[in-house]
Amino acid sequence: MSNPLPYTYGGGLLFFTDGVFPTSLLYSVPQTGGTPTPLVTGLTNPIDITVSGGTLFITLGTGQVVSAPITGTATTTVITSDPTGVFGITA
Repeated sequence: MSNPLPYTYGGGLLFFTDGVFPTSLLYSVPQTGGTPTPLVTGLTNPIDITVSGGTLFITLGTGQVVSAPITGTATTTVITSDPTGVFGITA
């Protein structure tokens, strides 16, 4: 992976994107090391990631905040959308 950003951790896992723009994959890997597991595909310019409980929240460069379960999914759920893209995430 050329630039695995952004990233966050929770529940013993590290979550990160592959750094490929404009469309990235999101992965998890145990904090102790191991093989990355793909969780979410098709993220457009991910800017930030945070985790709360069993849910990942991802800010995208499209002005959307989406969620996905930490176990992975083929699709994300749009939480909010703002075409100006003025979002940040704090846990």
